[in-house]
Amino acid sequence: MPAAVAHDAEAAKALRQLAMSTKAQQALANQREIMKRESAQARRQRHVEKADARFEQRKMKRKRKHRGH
Repeated sequence: MPAAVAHDAEAAKALRQLAMSTKAQQALANQREIMKRESAQARRQRHVEKADARFEQRKMKRKRKHRGH
């Protein structure tokens, strides 16, 4: 059993170490990260715009509802 535990510890250590990568792989990873951030920012912006539009719709509805007859 102790040999299996030592082997597991070695495997875990190997997984924790940074993988060797080429400059091209690193560049692609950086590009993906940048695109992920931009996408998240655009998604947040769309969410805010939708919320504002919903608020404006509710405001207009209240205004129409309370107009004089």
